Amino acid sequence: MELIECPEGVFNLVEIDFAGKYTRTVNENQYIIVLTDYLSKFVIAKAVPNCTAQTAAEFITEVAFQFGPPAQVQTDNGPHFISFTFEEVLNNLGCVHNLSTPYHPQTNGQVERFNATLKQQLAKFQNEDKDNWDDKLPAVIYAYNTALHRSTKFTPYEVFYGRQPRLPFDPKRKRITLPHVSDYTQHHNRLGLFYNKQARFNIRHSQERAKIRYDSSRPNLKFEIGQKVFIVIPGMRPAFAELYEGPYTIVQQTGRQTFVVENANGSKRKIHSNHLRPCYPRPVD
Repeated sequence: MELIECPEGVFNLVEIDFAGKYTRTVNENQYIIVLTDYLSKFVIAKAVPNCTAQTAAEFITEVAFQFGPPAQVQTDNGPHFISFTFEEVLNNLGCVHNLSTPYHPQTNGQVERFNATLKQQLAKFQNEDKDNWDDKLPAVIYAYNTALHRSTKFTPYEVFYGRQPRLPFDPKRKRITLPHVSDYTQHHNRLGLFYNKQARFNIRHSQERAKIRYDSSRPNLKFEIGQKVFIVIPGMRPAFAELYEGPYTIVQQTGRQTFVVENANGSKRKIHSNHLRPCYPRPVD
């Protein structure tokens, strides 16, 4: 398992994906476009009527004008994200666009894990208010952002904003005295540095534990250029078996665990090593 380098600060790396299709609301919304910040785990989400490239482009533009443009944007290979419209907007905003590796969506896994959580939460509202679940979305997102996150050991809100959230309807809230602007700025900067540093440490520790668990369950396979391999077909496994396609020849290594393979017809594709298996020559009688 290859560890993803933890970014130095918030909005250095974000992941974007669509969730849905949900029941159509009175506002004509059927999808949710979701952005998660890799370091803080902070979530920004919006209910939208469709999952087109134009919708994705408008969303990242709105986010950039509110929070500033992220340095890197990670997405899957969906047509809405590899379109000219979305790519042009990212280029104009100065964002680097990273695509998840085919057959290895873990590179965009943070936002997909949140989407699974979001689906569970919205299911409660869909059973009761099928036509206006989008009205409940801000409350669901705020609850997530102000809850303790397992990997960072902080709430996403704390790491993102550098301060603890003030919760609505909090009976413990008291009147406060506003500090001097310069004192507050210095305090905020110190807290921000602390949250970023500690969150990065906690994420790395969580990644290393996950890597140990993952690697212990995977075969220790190594691949090299020129080697013949098969590709595991995902989602098509009968009991106690794997289905393959190929053989292919490895023609290029593009990352520590990613390769470009070529079939007999000269067709090439990029694949993660998790979905490669060695192709051994048949024994000669």
